[in-house]
Amino acid sequence: MKILKEAHHSPMFLPTALAGRMRLVCTVMVYFGFDDPEAPLPDREMWPEVMKLLPKPPVLDVGLPKPRAEVLAAGKCFAPGGKPRLASQVSISAGGVKKTLDVFGDRRWVYTGNALTGVTDPEPFTVMPLEWERAYGGKADPRNPKGRGMPPGKPGEKPEKPVFLPNVEYHGKLVGSPEDAPEPASFLPLDVMHPERQKRAGTYDDAWKNERWPYYPDDLDPDFFQQAPPDQWNQSFFRGGEAVEIVNMHPERQLVSFRLPQFKPRLFLTRKEAPKAPPEKDTFEEVALNMDTVWLFPEVLRGVAVWRGVFRTERDDMADLRYVYLATEAAGTAPQTLEHYLEAQNRRVAAMKPVAPVIPDANQKVNRELLKFGRVKKDIERIKAQAKGQTPVMPREPAEMAAVNRKVVDQGLATLDKMEAMARDMQDKFGWRAVLDPASFAPRRAQLLETAQKIDQSLAKAAQTKASLTAMKADMKKEMGETMKARIAPEHLAKAGIDPDNLLPDPDDGLGPWHRMAFPFAVQARRSLEGEPALMARLESAGFKTPTLSRAWLGYNAAPLAQEGADWGLPPGPFTIPRGLVLPRFEGRKLTRLFVLPDWPEAGAPLWQGTPVPGSAEGALWLPGPDEVAPVAVAASEPEALLLEQEVGDVCHVLALADPKIAPPKEAAKALKDAPNVLVTAPKDAQERLAPAAPWLPLSDKAAWLPLPQGKDCLEARLQKADLREWVFDALPPAAIGIPEDDPVPAFGPAPPKKRPAIPDIAGLIQAAHAEIKAFHEARFDGFKATMKDVENQAREAMAKHGKDFDQVMAEAKAAPRKPFDQLGEEMAAQMESKRDALKAQGLLTPDKEADITKAAAQARQLGADSEARWQAGQQKLAEAKAKIEAAKKAQGQGVPEDMKARFKEAGMDLDAMRPRTREEVVEMHAGGRSLAQSILAGVDLSGLDLAGADFTACRLTETKFVGARLDGCTFARSMAQNADFSGASLKGARFNQAMLTRTSFAKSNLSGADFHQASFAQADLSGADLSGADLRLASLSKANLTGAVFSGARLKLMAVQECEAKNASFREADMERVLIRKTGLDGADFSDADLKSTQLQQCKGQGVRFSRTRFTKGALAQNEMPGADFTGAQATHLSVRECQMPGADFRKGSFTACRVENSELPGARLRGVSARGTSFPGSNLEGADLSGSDFLFGSFAKARIVAADLRGASCFGVDFHKAVVGKTRFDGTNLTMTALHGKADLLE
Repeated sequence: MKILKEAHHSPMFLPTALAGRMRLVCTVMVYFGFDDPEAPLPDREMWPEVMKLLPKPPVLDVGLPKPRAEVLAAGKCFAPGGKPRLASQVSISAGGVKKTLDVFGDRRWVYTGNALTGVTDPEPFTVMPLEWERAYGGKADPRNPKGRGMPPGKPGEKPEKPVFLPNVEYHGKLVGSPEDAPEPASFLPLDVMHPERQKRAGTYDDAWKNERWPYYPDDLDPDFFQQAPPDQWNQSFFRGGEAVEIVNMHPERQLVSFRLPQFKPRLFLTRKEAPKAPPEKDTFEEVALNMDTVWLFPEVLRGVAVWRGVFRTERDDMADLRYVYLATEAAGTAPQTLEHYLEAQNRRVAAMKPVAPVIPDANQKVNRELLKFGRVKKDIERIKAQAKGQTPVMPREPAEMAAVNRKVVDQGLATLDKMEAMARDMQDKFGWRAVLDPASFAPRRAQLLETAQKIDQSLAKAAQTKASLTAMKADMKKEMGETMKARIAPEHLAKAGIDPDNLLPDPDDGLGPWHRMAFPFAVQARRSLEGEPALMARLESAGFKTPTLSRAWLGYNAAPLAQEGADWGLPPGPFTIPRGLVLPRFEGRKLTRLFVLPDWPEAGAPLWQGTPVPGSAEGALWLPGPDEVAPVAVAASEPEALLLEQEVGDVCHVLALADPKIAPPKEAAKALKDAPNVLVTAPKDAQERLAPAAPWLPLSDKAAWLPLPQGKDCLEARLQKADLREWVFDALPPAAIGIPEDDPVPAFGPAPPKKRPAIPDIAGLIQAAHAEIKAFHEARFDGFKATMKDVENQAREAMAKHGKDFDQVMAEAKAAPRKPFDQLGEEMAAQMESKRDALKAQGLLTPDKEADITKAAAQARQLGADSEARWQAGQQKLAEAKAKIEAAKKAQGQGVPEDMKARFKEAGMDLDAMRPRTREEVVEMHAGGRSLAQSILAGVDLSGLDLAGADFTACRLTETKFVGARLDGCTFARSMAQNADFSGASLKGARFNQAMLTRTSFAKSNLSGADFHQASFAQADLSGADLSGADLRLASLSKANLTGAVFSGARLKLMAVQECEAKNASFREADMERVLIRKTGLDGADFSDADLKSTQLQQCKGQGVRFSRTRFTKGALAQNEMPGADFTGAQATHLSVRECQMPGADFRKGSFTACRVENSELPGARLRGVSARGTSFPGSNLEGADLSGSDFLFGSFAKARIVAADLRGASCFGVDFHKAVVGKTRFDGTNLTMTALHGKADLLE
């Protein structure tokens, strides 16, 4: 039976016999608020709130039909205004019910000697519970054994302890003397053993025992089901809308008034023609409901309205019902027809989906991924700074640029190879119908190869041009210097400030001598790191991504480097830059700090104990987030700060500060003050050896200690596979990182959509950045344009005076062939030198003027040479750009621009790494310690190789062969391994978390200790594989071959094994929690000594399945066929066994506590000597079963078939044999006390 209801419905169903006929009592409870009773509240709120307000033990409703309505209330008396009082009154009224009770503070009987002589005055109170313990009664009063006021012992005897009078009494019926015994006063239900209820309970004699047991007797008075005291009964059922008033039962409101809900629940049952009849034979019927109970909880201004109806049935197990459909009609609306609700139910049924396995919170993952768009703001700011020339530029040699262009061509060739293979495959399958012609790829490949050849030629030409220009410049400077020294006296050159040995030195960039020395060092260090694959792999394994390394300019100094302080603009004296990781820091284009970790890459020294190069600027590293007000993550070292910025810089500021006594930068100090949260990272064991974040509180009163999930620093934690992003986000409230709170689910209607973090207007940001960059560069040329315009106007005027047209002259000049700039410079210099020589010959030239003219001529030659070199370099760049564009075009859009590559890489997709690799490349890369992550290894045969410890994260492994390979400790996380073959491979401790292993073969492989967390095995072959101790949490095994597989000691949690073949598979000692094993072949499977917690086996088949000494906690076995199953020594608690076929199963020496074996076939089963206390076998077939010597205390064989069963010597004390089928059943020595068969066993055949 499936229940289709709304969130505010809380239904309950109780099959019982009334007046000798079976009935199904249907109850619907609805929670409501006094201030808006027409808006029902979700039942998920009702149960936790109501259970705290009800008397102990809490019982809201017993589900039995009442002939009239009644009101119940649980609460306290509150003194008006909260001022202590000696006495007060409380009252409730609803419909025809009105009841008032007097309430007093604590009073005691007063004794003088042994004589009772009076009563003390009430003690002041502000709150008094209205419970049975405060009403009249005592241990000797059957009406209220919990009460107070009845003097104990005999009259004339003084009790040992003070005797309190009742605090709650009926108005006008107060206790005045010890002889008074008034009716206990309360708004709560009467106990079922109350005399008033017992006199209506009917007769329980032998006739009842023989004819009606276990149901109610025929002479039961229906008023027995009324739980409230009679003065809280209404004359009829409530109709809704009745006025309710409550006095002095709310801490602030002395009078609470409202009307009962007027909405009306409607309940419909879909009844089967027979338990296994098809739906086409069903009938759809309504159960008429009446509001027969109202519970009031004034303290919280809540109530529960209870509607109830009775439905005729012939079964006490509800097996004839398919659906229960509940709806609510609002007040004032016309009732809908039966056909309307049948159609509504059919829509609900059609929309039903199977319950999916428990998975991580996908909504949270989506929201946290969307936050990454926040980094776009920072990317755009960086791009703007680059476009304005405000960031350092890594100088690249022509060979480096050519390598980038060649890479584009190589990728295009690889894509063509892949597409050609696909085309050939399609042609083989579909013949002439295939759209792609494999022959069409040849000319495209030829074009790309031609482009590659042009790139190589351009590189050779660029290198040759650069070499010739460099040599030309050097020769020219040398020649000019020699000429000047020969013609001009040294004293004149010195006076003019000319050094003939260093003519035309490089212009000063204005960044100072420290930058001039430090920047080339930083460039070389960066190139050294990029050229060391092992070092790059180490940084990548610590979590650093390539864009992070590039933005931070991280480098590596391979050997100690001696320097002279004077060259750096420092006081004279030598200093040494040690070997190690180099962390530069820039302010705009200017390099201001070099920090070296001298022991890197060796482990040991803390990351913050580095060495700054002399002259480096002081101050902590501050990495601002995209928004001004944001959480701040504080790391102890600069490498950790860079890593944290990479992981959470889209929502957080990051500060590198090892000591809270160090003053942070001004911008950081403001951010710390304004931040909603400040997290100070610390080693994993920080809470044990360090005080909390108290030392950091002067920096921010929001500082909180955040120990790492693993390791002593962030890099070590990342090496141990810790997810730093999730670690930080888990420590922050969602609102602090921009994740909005979802709207509450309404009582009616669909759930509101999930809210998502705000995504920045990327298009708008890009347009604004483009406009800003354009305006910046246009402003730089405004002065130059004005000057050129003035020059042009002067030239027009001058030419016009000589009768020449400026525009015509300019057009002719433009059409003339280009004269090289160095030639123009030479001509200009020659003219100046000719004039100089003429003036000197005439004696009109002083030595100073001669030196000036000579210098000007040299400058003209140098300017010409430099201009020609720049023009040639520009032409080379244009050619390279043209080649790059041509290559991209010829690759037909398959190449990806570098900026897009960077964005993909930040999203976890390294397009450079996502390239096909050969077997030889794999061997070479592994030998060099390089990661193979994201490589394309489809179809590559790596069989027999020793690749232990290799990183295959996110690789494409379609049809890749690892047969017999040694892959211990390898990482295959997030890899796609369709049709891959790992058969016979050693994969001990390998990691396959989140891997897709469709049709993958692990036959006879060693997977002991492997991690398959969230992995998917669809149609995989694990036959004969050893998965001992493996971690399969949240994994999925679908249609997989598990024949002979060994899962001994494995951890299986929150996972599904569906439609698999597990013949002779071993799950011995496995730890299985919330596992679903469905439609799986289990012939010879062994679960011995396993621990099965909340695990379900459904529709499985298997001969000789072993569950010896298996521990079952909750869980279920449903619709399984397991003849001869071995449960010897098994221990089960609250296990559900339903509709299973297990003839001849062996349960000996087992313990089955409070289990339920329902409608199952267990003929010939062996349960001799088992402990099965509280276990029931309703509807099960135990014909011929050996139950001798077993303990079935308070269990049940109701409707079970125990024909020819052996119950000799069994303990069946209190066992339910209702409708059990017996015959030739052996009861010799059976304890049948408190059963329907007690004293009658000898009458049974």
